[in-house]
Amino acid sequence: MKLGKLVFVCLAVGLLQGADKLNDAPASSFQDSFARGLIYGHAGLFFQQSINNAPTYGDINLSLGYESRRFIGYKFGAEMWLIPKLYEGVVGDFRRGQTYFEMPQLYADYRNQYERFGGTIGRYKMDEEWITHYNEGLSLEYEGVPNLSLAFAWSLRNAYITNYYSQNYSVFGQYQSGKVGSWTGGAFYFRATLSVPQAPLTLTPYIYLVPDFFVAPGLKGELNLPITPKVLFRGIIHLTSYVELNNERKALNSNGGGVIWAEGGVHWAGIRLGGGIINTPAGGAIYIDGFGQHTPFERTDGIFYYNSTTPYAFISTNLWNYVDVYGAFRMSIMDTQSVLNWEGRLDITPIQNVRIGASAIGVNNPTAAPSRFGSNMGSYTIFRGYVEYSF
Repeated sequence: MKLGKLVFVCLAVGLLQGADKLNDAPASSFQDSFARGLIYGHAGLFFQQSINNAPTYGDINLSLGYESRRFIGYKFGAEMWLIPKLYEGVVGDFRRGQTYFEMPQLYADYRNQYERFGGTIGRYKMDEEWITHYNEGLSLEYEGVPNLSLAFAWSLRNAYITNYYSQNYSVFGQYQSGKVGSWTGGAFYFRATLSVPQAPLTLTPYIYLVPDFFVAPGLKGELNLPITPKVLFRGIIHLTSYVELNNERKALNSNGGGVIWAEGGVHWAGIRLGGGIINTPAGGAIYIDGFGQHTPFERTDGIFYYNSTTPYAFISTNLWNYVDVYGAFRMSIMDTQSVLNWEGRLDITPIQNVRIGASAIGVNNPTAAPSRFGSNMGSYTIFRGYVEYSF
C-alpha cells in the first residue's frame, strides 16, 4: 500500500510539473529561486532476464529531483532514487544489479556569466573523458579566453545510477576485482579544450590522476566536418599514456601502458554510422575506466586490458521522431584469446514523456579481464524490458 501511494505521488507531481520546465530566466531573490524551481523525476518498471553469470530480477524504479533557479549566479539541486524489488532469479541477484536507495545529487552550483567561470560542489553529474555518471566532489571551469576552456574535476566517490543498473557511491577500485592500493581520496582530472579558430577541430590535452593507482596524461582531437549540408563526418584521435603508481602493481607490470584510439563516423538523416579501433600495449590501461568512459559500449570488459586490440562498429537511428534504435559490436583481441561483445537497444516513445523499450547485451569473455559489473562475470547474455514515465 505504501509503495502504491509513492508511485501515485510521483505521477501526480509529474502531471503538475511536466509542462513547466525550468528556463534560464534568473530569480529575483533566493526565495523566488526556490519557489519557482523545477521538480522532475520518473516512475518505471524494469525486467532483466539473464543467461549464465549475470543476474535476473525485476523492479520498480522511482526518482524525484529538484533544481532551483539561479540567483546572483547560484543554484541548488537534489535528487533521490528508490528501487523496490519485485523478484529475483536466485537469492542475491537483485543486489548484484541494483541498490534499494541512493541520493545521487545534492549540490550547489555557481556560474559567473560575465567573467565566464563557475564551479559545482557536492553530489552531481559529471561528463569528463574518464569521469562520468554521478560523482561526489568538486569541479571548476573557466572560459574567459576565446576558444579555450579550462577545467578541473575531483571525484571522491562515483555512483552508477540508471534504470537498468545502480551502484551506491564507491571509492575508486572498491568494486573492481584485484584492487591494489590503499588510496581512497578519489580521482583528479585536469583538461584544456582548444577550439581551433576557423576550423572544425578541437584539441583536448588532459591529465588523469588516481594516486596509488595510475597517472594518465593524454591528448584527444575531435573533427566535426560537414561533407554536404546533410552529411557530417565526425572523427576522433585519442592518445593516452598510462603509468602505474602502485609499487605492487609496478612489480607485476613493468611495461609501459596507454591507449591509442581512432574512430570515424557519419551522421546523415537521423542515422549515425561509424567504427573505430582501440589499442592498449603490453602495459594496458586497466581500471582507467573505473569512474566512467566514452566508448560506444556499456560493458568494456577487455577493452583496456593488457595488450588488447579492439576493432568495433556501431549504428544508431531515429525513426519518425519516436523510435530510437542502437546497435554495436566489438572484438577485443588479447594474445590467444578474445572478448566478443554485442549490444542492441530499441526505444519507443508512443506519447510524450512515456518510453517503452527493450535491449540485449552479449559478452563472451574467456579471459581474466575484469568487469565493472561484477567479479568473475565470464560469459553471459542479458535481455531487458522496461517502461518509464518521466516528468
